[in-house]
Amino acid sequence: MLNQKEFLKKYNITERQYRKTRLKWGELAKIYQNYVQVRPSLEAPASFIAECLRRVPDVHSVKLRLKDPEHLVGKIIRLRAEDRRLEIDAGNYRDVISDLIGIRVLHLFKEDWMAIHDYISGTWELKGKPIANIREGDSEALVKLFRERGCQIRGHPFGYRSIHYIISSSPVKEQLIAEIQVRTIFEEGWSEIDHRIRYPYETDNVIIRQFLVMFNRLAGSADEMGSFIRFLKAQLEAKQHEFEKAVQDKSRLLIELRAKLDQMRIEKREKASIRTSLDILDEINFQPLPLKLMNDFHGIELPGIGLLHSYGKAYTFEPTLPKIVIPPGSLLGSERGDEKESREETHGGGPLKKGKEKSGDGSKE
Repeated sequence: MLNQKEFLKKYNITERQYRKTRLKWGELAKIYQNYVQVRPSLEAPASFIAECLRRVPDVHSVKLRLKDPEHLVGKIIRLRAEDRRLEIDAGNYRDVISDLIGIRVLHLFKEDWMAIHDYISGTWELKGKPIANIREGDSEALVKLFRERGCQIRGHPFGYRSIHYIISSSPVKEQLIAEIQVRTIFEEGWSEIDHRIRYPYETDNVIIRQFLVMFNRLAGSADEMGSFIRFLKAQLEAKQHEFEKAVQDKSRLLIELRAKLDQMRIEKREKASIRTSLDILDEINFQPLPLKLMNDFHGIELPGIGLLHSYGKAYTFEPTLPKIVIPPGSLLGSERGDEKESREETHGGGPLKKGKEKSGDGSKE
């Protein structure tokens, strides 16, 4: 371990700040030495917890780390500076410091945290309420979900978004405490860069702080876009399913109509005319419906996220089919007299439009 002067310089702690803690360097050295000896025994139980989390379906990846001994001493100094009543020594530091075992669980979409939350709270004993760190501007719907799942809401000063769990586990004879952090991949990328640049020893640079705030907002926007794209994909798949069902219904209806037509006692000429109409309908080449812009799309409510304003335009399906001319005199045409009248039936159940035929060339007026 570094001597006191070198340690304080390395971790940007002034002599005045250290004196306020009233900590004795000898006691910190004892904590350091004890943890160096204990640390290797934490690897196996920590790996067991991490492996359990990797099996959760909505988990993308899991990262495991054991706290660095020097970082442990630095954290004890910071905690004691915040609260000089905190009692900590070589005998109890493992009960006071909850993140000697740190596990980070990453997921793709913001909504995935709910299944992970249910697994963690159902598998291990929680030491207190989970803490949901949020950023200013996060939706009320998301905050409400955190509260409904028993989370304590905390606005993080640096904009960290993550849910922290302190768990108690006994994979070995001795009970262990571990911290689990759950966040999206985009939040992980931002927090890793933020941590590397300033945490916890470089927090006063205004320019760096402002750029990291901007970076944080970009990560949040990326999370929103990821959720929106998944929602859009689900909507398109639902429309495609509706389209395929409509094609199947159309084929079944044509079979039924042809069977009924064969049983009808009508003139051969009229029956042939109806059959021709059915053949025309059967030969229409149904293609996947083209995408059409919905110009009136303004936003959409996503589960657990709230109103997501559009970053562009949403899409929907709309059919474009040729018009079908029903021959005069057929039952489908429902003619009552004037054989020169014809009707045009458009796809989609719209009204039948009348048209007049010019004598001679058959063109419509």
